[in-house]
Amino acid sequence: MKKIFLALTAALAILSSVSALADTEDVKVLLNNSPVDYASSGVYPQVINDYTMVPLRQTADLMGIDVVWNNDTRTMTLTKDGRVSKHVLYTNIVNINGVDKEYPAISANVSDKTLMPVRMIADVLNANVDWDGTNRTVKITSNVPAAPVAPVVQVAGGAAIESATLVKDTVMIGETAEIRVVANAQTTNVRLLKGSSNVITSETKFTDSAGKRIFTLRYSPTSPTIAPLRFVIQAGNGREFNTDNEKDVFISVIQGLYANSIYASNNNPYLNDAITITVTASENTTKVRLTNKTTGEVVSTQGSYTTNSNNLNVFQFQVDMKRKGDITFTVEVGNENTFIVDNDHTLTVTVQDARPTDPLAVKSVVVPSGYFSKYQTVTVDVWTSLSTDYVIIYNSKNQEMFRSQVVDSTTSDHKVFKADVSLDYDGTNDFTASAVSSSKSSSTNYSFTIRTNSSASGNSIISAKIVGQNDYYYAIEIYTTMDVTYVTVSTDSYMNPQTITSYTVDGNYQYKWVTNYIKDSIANGQYGNPYYDPGLFIIKAYNIYGTTDESILYTQ
Repeated sequence: MKKIFLALTAALAILSSVSALADTEDVKVLLNNSPVDYASSGVYPQVINDYTMVPLRQTADLMGIDVVWNNDTRTMTLTKDGRVSKHVLYTNIVNINGVDKEYPAISANVSDKTLMPVRMIADVLNANVDWDGTNRTVKITSNVPAAPVAPVVQVAGGAAIESATLVKDTVMIGETAEIRVVANAQTTNVRLLKGSSNVITSETKFTDSAGKRIFTLRYSPTSPTIAPLRFVIQAGNGREFNTDNEKDVFISVIQGLYANSIYASNNNPYLNDAITITVTASENTTKVRLTNKTTGEVVSTQGSYTTNSNNLNVFQFQVDMKRKGDITFTVEVGNENTFIVDNDHTLTVTVQDARPTDPLAVKSVVVPSGYFSKYQTVTVDVWTSLSTDYVIIYNSKNQEMFRSQVVDSTTSDHKVFKADVSLDYDGTNDFTASAVSSSKSSSTNYSFTIRTNSSASGNSIISAKIVGQNDYYYAIEIYTTMDVTYVTVSTDSYMNPQTITSYTVDGNYQYKWVTNYIKDSIANGQYGNPYYDPGLFIIKAYNIYGTTDESILYTQ
């Protein structure tokens, strides 16, 4: 006690300078070669008065060491595998299994968290600790002992455990670890402890099997571990527990549930706009809760998702922007058992003032690509301002041709109306489109033109010629306008017509039709008669309205 008193006295003389002399530049910790994230504790490893200090509580928890704090004496007691270490805060002395050991530096308290010098924490945790000054890294190595096989020991009441078996030795957050405990007939209850004194759960229900009692203990972890955690199982008789017959199990906890990304369809929406927020999460995540951190309101909990090519589950939320300024959204990922706050993934959008006034107007008219004929009806897309209620189409004589109040689609800055226009003229057909609001005000007319390739009758066949013949057929080429859908070829008596439905397009915007008219058809069964000459062929062109043109092709 005298040593501790002297150490405390010396500590008080230098405590006031700890903050000023603390070097909080990044100091990393590797536990069994895995990096330790101290973000949840709020205190990080740091250099104080030229000594590297490491947060004790989180490091001990990750190694399965039981820590008990006595606030009255400011004493911490650490227990694992029969090794008991005691330390008074702000001293340089640790009592390990009854033996005091002094160190050149004292422990510190930062934001109500105890930090220990690396050499002190090495002995307290019974681990090997190395300092890599070049990379400012503390390397802690701890070997997890195998679970001891304890003999069945009878005590007062006779309660004893014969075996304890994990269903899975690795579980993820949100899952429940199950431990099957086989005990003797004198056992009425069993309990699970983290370390040697922190009771996690207990169980009194059991089933009998061949004179044995089978219990199931369940534990749902809430944070991941780097090293497997040691749990102790004890048997009881209703009055006391048998501490001479404990069984150890070691459980590893992995993250399992995590968000991968969060993004918005628009990071700068206007007031009252609706945006889509997308969250991608691990394949084990089946639910996502989106919260407006700015207001504290839960936006929605989404249980429907799709899976992308990276095996990530994709969740989407439709969110209305009801207030101006910066709005931050946070994510919780979960499954059927739990939700976990993911502080690494947040989204902030900046909501602008109400959208500027959108003047009434036709912004564009989109004509489909293709070739059109006289009397054909063509459907065009009329793009207008958002304030438009319907559109009117006028022909070149300023006659109303079409009126539409049906909105085909709406985007963030325009509406699209479908309108049907009739092509009444060969060549150029001129139209105007006007946007109209509910107040009956109209926009400036928007002009557009649609051209036809030919008339509906009389000018479809451009040329026809015989390009070759032999004892078996005449080779015929026909050129038409591009409104023609098929062509027929027959003899002067309209006998044996052949229909041509395939064509090619040449560089002059014409259709080219080719056929080999077999002489067998001409000679009424006298196949291959090289002397038969029909004199002429009758060529007919058709489109969707019927016959468009007829032409005679002479053989001589």
